[in-house]
Amino acid sequence: MNVQTMEPIPKRLVTEDVLRAYQAWLQDEEKSQNTQQKYLRDLRTYARFLDGQGASRERTAAFRQALEQLFLFFRLGGLPGAQPSHPAAVFQPGGA
Repeated sequence: MNVQTMEPIPKRLVTEDVLRAYQAWLQDEEKSQNTQQKYLRDLRTYARFLDGQGASRERTAAFRQALEQLFLFFRLGGLPGAQPSHPAAVFQPGGA
């Protein structure tokens, strides 16, 4: 709730329109094609993690924590698919 207007704060969803607008902004900023692809890929990963819930500080913190766990998993020698609850599962719709 926005305490100044007492109106509900709308969900901040990562939609295809948002992705297109972000890509246009990246192009306006003269980012290389590789940079654009990387940033858009990262944003799509974040959107899959959100699974339609909308962006928030809490969800962003959870995403960061999931990334850190995934990094540690591979850093410590984990192999993809080696465990039934592979950390990358959190990036799929309906994941952890």
